[in-house]
Amino acid sequence: MNEQFNFVLTSPIKYASKGEEVLGFIITGKAPTAKCRNQLIVLKQLILQAFNSLQKKNDVKQEAQEQGDSSDIKGSDLIMMLYMSDIDVVKLMNTVRDLFVVGQLLTIDELVVLPAHLVDQIGMEDFENLAGEYLASFLLPSLLRR
Repeated sequence: MNEQFNFVLTSPIKYASKGEEVLGFIITGKAPTAKCRNQLIVLKQLILQAFNSLQKKNDVKQEAQEQGDSSDIKGSDLIMMLYMSDIDVVKLMNTVRDLFVVGQLLTIDELVVLPAHLVDQIGMEDFENLAGEYLASFLLPSLLRR
């Protein structure tokens, strides 16, 4: 598992750097720690519940495991699967946001840790894709090994 990944925003966010307002395009997500265990537990449970609900319609988890390495699953595919499931996606997205803020897991242009007000500036489409990439990079590998 990688310790971090880069995500390019389609819509930049404004932040202050050295007294200047700049536009940031590249977000770096780093691996979570036990500091955000509450959010990680909720997210893992929601993802497993989503797989379970989708498994009744189609054998999603088995297909994911048959694909091999979980790094083959794109974040956008994961988000689509989560939306198609019966889970509370609002709860999932709010928990992802809390994870990012509590864990201080995102930086913009490798300069500034994103506090809540900057996380909230991320456009919804970017946020969904970022959340998907984050979950696919850091949570899915541990869930699919089981």
